[in-house]
Amino acid sequence: KEGRYEEAITTLDLALVWNPELEEAQVMIERAMEEKRANEIETHLRKAENYYSFGRISEAILESKLVLEVDPANSEALEMLRKAEAELERRQSKREEKIKELFDEALSHYSRGDYKKAIELWEKVLDLDPDNIDATNSIQDARWRLSDKSSELIRKAKKYEEAGNWLMALASWREVLDLDPSNKEAQEGESRALTSISENKNRLLSAGKDLYTSGNYEEAERIFYQVLEISPENSEAKYYLEMIVKKREEEAREEAVDYYAIYLAGINAYTDHRYRTAIEYWKQIPPDSELYVKAQSNITRAQNILKKLD
Repeated sequence: KEGRYEEAITTLDLALVWNPELEEAQVMIERAMEEKRANEIETHLRKAENYYSFGRISEAILESKLVLEVDPANSEALEMLRKAEAELERRQSKREEKIKELFDEALSHYSRGDYKKAIELWEKVLDLDPDNIDATNSIQDARWRLSDKSSELIRKAKKYEEAGNWLMALASWREVLDLDPSNKEAQEGESRALTSISENKNRLLSAGKDLYTSGNYEEAERIFYQVLEISPENSEAKYYLEMIVKKREEEAREEAVDYYAIYLAGINAYTDHRYRTAIEYWKQIPPDSELYVKAQSNITRAQNILKKLD
């Protein structure tokens, strides 16, 4: 009654040893064995059902087969086995499709030289199919090529360093680190390049400021743009470039004032009947000046007067 079938059977068996003719004990043993069998079947069936509902298909199949070993005609176990095997087949088909999709994507990245991504995708293939020899061989090949690519980038970085092109050296070292983040040589190279770039930036800033102070705005501008190539957000370089623009605007305004004074000098000479002098003043007004048209008109007027006087 408590479901302790093994103990009950053992106890009843001992009773029969003492009294082999005890028919009630034999009947109870048979009933206990039958109930034990029915209980085990029910337990396996419920386990199979639970495993299936949680997507643990292989375990559901195993529990169903355990029932069928005891009761080959059990309809519930047969139905569960059919459902579980169908689901397993569907998953296998889907798994094979996923493997092919991942493999093809890996090949695409491999063909473009993106060996790191290709390896990542082939490793996902092995997660789904650990015995996939094609993925294993492809990973090995991609790693060789990745190593070759890293070696080539390291050679390029060193050449850039020798040429003093620290920006390109930095870019190459970082490409190596993108392929192999733990590469010690690339880590040291990146640090070396950053230090040199910082030192070079400071030298350029100092030179640019000196040129600005001396009034050599054109050369200072060139230097400050070099700083921005190294450090695009450098506030000092941006500030001085803005100041250079303002200085040029001031110079342009000063030049405009000078031309206006020349224009007025021409008018004064014209008023004093010094027509040739007036013409010489007005000829100094350049075509891009707003006074140019007036100056040309006045030159014509003065020339006409000179013709009459001659």
